Amino acid sequence: MAARWITRLAALLLSAASATAAWGQPVPVAPVTPPARVDIALRGQVLAGMQVGSQPACQAECKRISGCTGYNLATGSVRPPKPMPGMPLTPAAANCTLLTGTLTDAPVQGVISCRMPCTATGSAGVAGRVPVSSGQPGAQSGAILRPPKGALVPATPAPAAPVAGTVLPVVPPLVMGGTYTPPPAAVPAPAPVPRPTPVTRSGVSGYEVVLGPEITLAPLASATATALCASGKVALSAGYRMLAGGDASFGLEVRGLMPDGREARVLMRNANVFEQARVRALAVCVNAIAGLRAVDGETTAGSISVGNASMACAAGERVVGGGAMGTLNSLFGVNAPAGGASDGGWRVKMASSTAAPAIRVSASTRALCAPEAGADGWEIVRSASQSLGAHSQATLALSCPDGKALLAAGLTQGSRNLLDMVSNILQPQDNTLAWQAHVHNRNTINGRGNVDVSLAAVCVRRQ
Repeated sequence: MAARWITRLAALLLSAASATAAWGQPVPVAPVTPPARVDIALRGQVLAGMQVGSQPACQAECKRISGCTGYNLATGSVRPPKPMPGMPLTPAAANCTLLTGTLTDAPVQGVISCRMPCTATGSAGVAGRVPVSSGQPGAQSGAILRPPKGALVPATPAPAAPVAGTVLPVVPPLVMGGTYTPPPAAVPAPAPVPRPTPVTRSGVSGYEVVLGPEITLAPLASATATALCASGKVALSAGYRMLAGGDASFGLEVRGLMPDGREARVLMRNANVFEQARVRALAVCVNAIAGLRAVDGETTAGSISVGNASMACAAGERVVGGGAMGTLNSLFGVNAPAGGASDGGWRVKMASSTAAPAIRVSASTRALCAPEAGADGWEIVRSASQSLGAHSQATLALSCPDGKALLAAGLTQGSRNLLDMVSNILQPQDNTLAWQAHVHNRNTINGRGNVDVSLAAVCVRRQ
């Protein structure tokens, strides 16, 4: 009795070892003919799962079972749990998965799949494709399709061969009526987002005020005075100094004030009948500013109309200079920087000095705009407004905060009668960075009202 029991136990052990060894082998893969595909799995509802020995056997099961719309065959080794002596052998895990319903594709290595009826289309060069091993002995996982010599191949790229050391995905347990979801394809990590380059902020450099040559104006004469910046610099604004004896300052008129490249120009007229005048122009000069641009405009006025113009800088820019150039009949009540703490432009308000209704006067206007980063510390400062009575005059003055340079200044008149205001000085004070303007109300009749004036300037950090 004991001998027979030992003989039976040995037979069971030998049978279990043989079965385990057989199940541990990969599924042999014959040449795969399209539309069967290598390394592409189908996703859909599971109809059945079973252990088969080849791809044709898996395909035959799908054709045999009603409702099968496609299959997946895992070609790697599938090892069942090791059987115990005297216990029944555990069935091997399914390597053939039959699917039903609508199917979608997913890239998975070590899988052969096909949609039913899974018959070759007969396209040239397709039926002759054969799988090429990934280099693993006895395994077909990671195979790619390679056409035979002389075959015509459609322009569809073959799946990439696996990289050495790649771990194949584990096929999850199958549940009847469940959904087969292949592991997601590896997604490369997103490229690092480059950090934005910090914006370098700078003020103005090379700041200086240049005086032009003195010229003499005869009574009732006009002339253009100029001041020229050094090479490599740019003029941002113009100023002037016009002097005459006696009460002649009431007849000195500024008809234009404009920066133009390296040059600052001032058009002046001596309206006095008997007195000569001496005139000098000045230019506010700085080293060239990267991105500096001019915004030009034009305005006109008649005997009963006033011309207005506003040149605004674009978003991300700041006004750093400007001016207006008129004709011999132009009188400017406003020719100054305008704006608040975070914007900027140049404003011009002009009247005609002639009473002839058919004559209109015109003026060219300009704002110089620089990138915000190149005008660090930008701000507009204003003097207190002063009200001038008939035949009176006043001196307005302002300065920039410490460490900042005054780039452009201009007068602003708040009253309606622009003809009553004239100015003979707009310049820096001696030996300081403060600016001043001498303003006159040449109206001699008190009943016509006062002239309200103020001074505005652009300040930027000085390097």
